[in-house]
Amino acid sequence: MKTVWFAFVAALIPLHACIAQSRLPPGPLEIAPLPGETATARAGGPTGVFVSKEALRCARPDEAIVGFRTRRGSVLDYLQIVCAQVQCRGSDCGWTRSLSTGSVGDPNGGQIAALLLCDRTEVVSGFRAKLKGLGEIQYVEDISAQCAAIAGPPTAGNAVPIDGEDKRPRRWIHATGHLASPQVEGICPATGTTGVAAFGGRWMLRATVAQAMALLCGASGAGTCPSGSHADFRDVLGATGCKPCLTLQGSANAVTGRTDREVANLPNARYNCHFYTLSYMNYVTPPVDKGRAPRRFGRLPGIDFETGSTRLTDEDIQTRYGWMPVRGPLPASLRPGDVVTVPDEASSSGSVHHNVHSGIVIRSGAQVLIRQKPNPVNCVVDLTWNEFVTFYRAQHGVNAWRLQK
Repeated sequence: MKTVWFAFVAALIPLHACIAQSRLPPGPLEIAPLPGETATARAGGPTGVFVSKEALRCARPDEAIVGFRTRRGSVLDYLQIVCAQVQCRGSDCGWTRSLSTGSVGDPNGGQIAALLLCDRTEVVSGFRAKLKGLGEIQYVEDISAQCAAIAGPPTAGNAVPIDGEDKRPRRWIHATGHLASPQVEGICPATGTTGVAAFGGRWMLRATVAQAMALLCGASGAGTCPSGSHADFRDVLGATGCKPCLTLQGSANAVTGRTDREVANLPNARYNCHFYTLSYMNYVTPPVDKGRAPRRFGRLPGIDFETGSTRLTDEDIQTRYGWMPVRGPLPASLRPGDVVTVPDEASSSGSVHHNVHSGIVIRSGAQVLIRQKPNPVNCVVDLTWNEFVTFYRAQHGVNAWRLQK
């Protein structure tokens, strides 16, 4: 018993030492995209003992990211971008020589090295990451790269236009041919990635690893969002409005993972935001007679409509489910797992208060993220707080609800 206790105390000493050596404060960290850029979903974090944060970019304006070098053991120890000069002769575009450049993590860490390199007519356009948890902190364990065909020379900010799915489909590459589920996915809608938002963290005691990442993407421009894989909200949200559809099958999101997997096989046009939110609430709320089950969206040929049975009311949330209003300013007071609603003043009465929209908070802090089914036409996507408020014209009308435990 004394031996075990001594080992436990000995392990704590270097842990405190490594925390003291961290160059960055603990807690959520963000890397802001450059003007015109957007950021994909982030894998890893959001908190940890961070030692670095950096946007990994190619050095020359005519270069693009064409691959990743990795090293991994228990988690992703090392991530390095591979850059190449893109040249076009007419409609024929490609690259010939590549160079490994910016990196995060320990280049000598891990036991398994890999080079994920796109073909010479492709650039990196997305990633998938398998995650591993250490308590409440998430680490990237391994990644796949998505490659897309080059459609033209790089524009401002190393943004390489890529072909749409209907012309030359994108493809996935992985060191062993397959990346096990569950995964987090981030995809650039209309260009190759312009950079990698990379966060170096501590794993266990002293090891420095590539803990978290997201891709940075070029502006969508005047083109269309990739058909079937994105929702197009650019008429409202501008350059950030090309939103990738989330991969619901096998979702490992800490808040909505079970709900994502439950609705993954439903026809996209047969359920709305309230169905998604109620499915989540029925799972997390203690088993009581809630008196409310999610109902599929009503649809007739050429007509979409929402009836009272498919819309959440404040009375559903508070009286039937026992969730209480979040007190304090929004979005600062939000926590992961909270439900947010946009009231429908036009259809509310003194006793029933309908909502036009509802969603689930999956990330709080400096960059709040809300997961929802925007409408019965589009797929499930993530919106930032500002995007959520803008899209639903809810500058003064968002309510937040929290389960009382």
